[in-house]
Amino acid sequence: MKIRLNEELEKKVVEITGVDYTGELSLENIENMIKDLVCEYHRLEEKLEDKEEYCKEYHVERKIDPYDEYGVSEKDFH
Repeated sequence: MKIRLNEELEKKVVEITGVDYTGELSLENIENMIKDLVCEYHRLEEKLEDKEEYCKEYHVERKIDPYDEYGVSEKDFH
């Protein structure tokens, strides 16, 4: 049994996996396509986790004192 993907879906799959699945697909090709999509999903998931870890490690939220920020004294406003 062979099937054909619609053009829009086919373009998205090729964009995600980098593999051209043009033409009619056999069940074996569909299985390989799904494996490639799952692999790409896991790769992107790991990349996101790495970026989140990096942000937690190197980006510290700091409370900024507006008086220090603008170089004025708080006493000037009381």
